[in-house]
Amino acid sequence: MQITSLASALRTVDLATWQMDGLADVTIVEENRYGTKLVPHPVFKVLKDAQDSVTRQLKALGLTPENLTNEDEEDPLIGVTKKVIKAGKKPRIIKPKKKEPEK
Repeated sequence: MQITSLASALRTVDLATWQMDGLADVTIVEENRYGTKLVPHPVFKVLKDAQDSVTRQLKALGLTPENLTNEDEEDPLIGVTKKVIKAGKKPRIIKPKKKEPEK
């Protein structure tokens, strides 16, 4: 569900960006009961909402920069290796034996 929502939000960002490329102005004239005024083109709101949605979906999926940049300590293999080195023991590397060709 989260991945589908993220894909939809990314597609909306793509469409809004594509539409923005064709704009001649960034504002439109809006009429209300007090007269007319210039307001930002609606595509900018659509783009902002879609970008906010992308951010929320990425956070829900754990794909934020904070979640993706781990310290070496969080990797169990690196952590164990550092503990062995600190203990003063030299790690022993076990290599697989080569198989003799069959005759």
